[in-house]
Amino acid sequence: MTETPLAIEAINKMSADAFRDAFGAIAEKSAWVAEAAAARRPFAGRADAVAAFQDALTSAGREAQLAVLRAHPDLAGRAALAGDLEQASKDEQAGAGLDSLSAEELARFTDFNARYRNRFGFPFILAVRGATKYDILEAFSARIDNSAEAEFATAIKQVCRIMKFRLEDAIAGQGLARTGQTETTVVTEAIDRAWSDQVAFLKELVRVPSDNPPGDCLAHAERSAGLLADLGFEVERHRVPDTLVEHYGMIGVENLIVRRRFGSGAGPTIALNAHGDVVPPGEGWTTDPYGAEERDGAVYGRGVAVSKSDFATYAFALKALEEDADGLDGTIELHLTYDEEAGGFVGPKWLLDEGLSEPDYAFSAGFSYAIVTAHNGCLHLEVTVAGKQAHAALPSSGIDALEAATAVLTALYTERHALGATTSATPGIGSPQLTVGLISGGINTNVVPDRVILRIDRRIIPDEDGTAVEADLIERIEQAVQAVPGATVSCRRIMLAEPLRQLPGAEKLIDAVQPAAQDIFGVEINTTGVPLYTDARHYATAGIPTILYGAGPRSILEANAHGADEHLQLSDLRSATEVIYRALRTLIGR
Repeated sequence: MTETPLAIEAINKMSADAFRDAFGAIAEKSAWVAEAAAARRPFAGRADAVAAFQDALTSAGREAQLAVLRAHPDLAGRAALAGDLEQASKDEQAGAGLDSLSAEELARFTDFNARYRNRFGFPFILAVRGATKYDILEAFSARIDNSAEAEFATAIKQVCRIMKFRLEDAIAGQGLARTGQTETTVVTEAIDRAWSDQVAFLKELVRVPSDNPPGDCLAHAERSAGLLADLGFEVERHRVPDTLVEHYGMIGVENLIVRRRFGSGAGPTIALNAHGDVVPPGEGWTTDPYGAEERDGAVYGRGVAVSKSDFATYAFALKALEEDADGLDGTIELHLTYDEEAGGFVGPKWLLDEGLSEPDYAFSAGFSYAIVTAHNGCLHLEVTVAGKQAHAALPSSGIDALEAATAVLTALYTERHALGATTSATPGIGSPQLTVGLISGGINTNVVPDRVILRIDRRIIPDEDGTAVEADLIERIEQAVQAVPGATVSCRRIMLAEPLRQLPGAEKLIDAVQPAAQDIFGVEINTTGVPLYTDARHYATAGIPTILYGAGPRSILEANAHGADEHLQLSDLRSATEVIYRALRTLIGR
């Protein structure tokens, strides 16, 4: 391949032999791909050249495609160890840290390579540019159980990505193509220039505690506003009245809005919402939960994945958009709020109810490997079972509230097991869930308990109606307590969060995110539901089409979200920032 990027005009004038000499290694040891692409000249630009190479491969016969796959070296395999890689492959593997593996890591790669080749008949192929060794091992694990046809298709897509990266190095670009499909130079450079600032921005957010409970998030909002101002943004600060904050069990909330209008502003307004409040760190950490330690390509700390990461994703995607604003018309708003862990009622819901924002579409914080279009709702119910206290020597003179509560618990657990027979029609959601999370009551060991209080968490699938679920549950509880004559029961709603259901118009967001995410991450990015509940529902309830997408792994378990050693792979942050940039450009591009 050429070392100095060539102008498209010069490429179009090359002889067939010169073209093959310059670009024959774009497809690994498969110069025929370059020969087929050359026949498509003249190229209108670099994007056209990339498309020609990719079409040459994808339109070829199965045997020719298989030969290209088999021409690729193993990642950290024998050729790499022997120094027999072609220069492009050598540089790409070194960039992912595969030339400096520990003995244990090398053994894992060797095992994965052997298992993969035995299963599929060709080497594991991944466009490793921008990836770490940890990302590669994760991709090994995710793909090893694919069907043969699915993995063959995935491998071809990865070769197409590798060719795209190599061609972008070899051919001089003329800026970012407005299709947002293949010309990534301008945005890549903009994000790369700001990368160290973005990582520092995220670390600083992690270092400022914002635990909820207790819900005193004012210091974090203050620091976030300052960091955003340092980036050149004008930050609106909206303090929620203390009486309302206290009603929802918090101490102090100030939500932030950044608005950036492009062009005339006549295009759509798109809100990007992430929350800065986090659950308390708990026990079991191997690092300071507020230390923002960086190790092995990841940042560790409470809230780094859920969802302080998307403060950084969204802010720096917007910053990159400002650097390439030609052809845009619309408004992007950052909604940085502080009560998701308490239900979002004084966060996004308050902003919308107060008329402080009226977006046409909304993104909410999410992870990188799926687009979430639906999630569960949640009912929190406090149940107070009342009896009559009496001396333990004469229990019949009282009314045992615990005995009555036992009947209630039996009914609740019977219902929990029955719920398993119901499965949501939305992929990823599963069945409704019921948990009794707290129990308190009684006076003393020698006293018949006069009162027992239960706290119930009932997860509501999108196929259910929250109000109807609440009414049914209360009826079951009231019937159960009748097993103990004289006992009474009262039920108090703590919170009812309706599920997120996909609204008409959300497909525009999906269509903007999905191709960009698949191109950048090199894997299938599907729509799904998740069994938790988030602030996204408040936008949907207001009639605003909403999806969840942001920086993070495939699941909250991988990130240890809400657990010890919560962490975020920085490569996911980098890639998700580019995905959001491209999606926004698609949505407000003229």
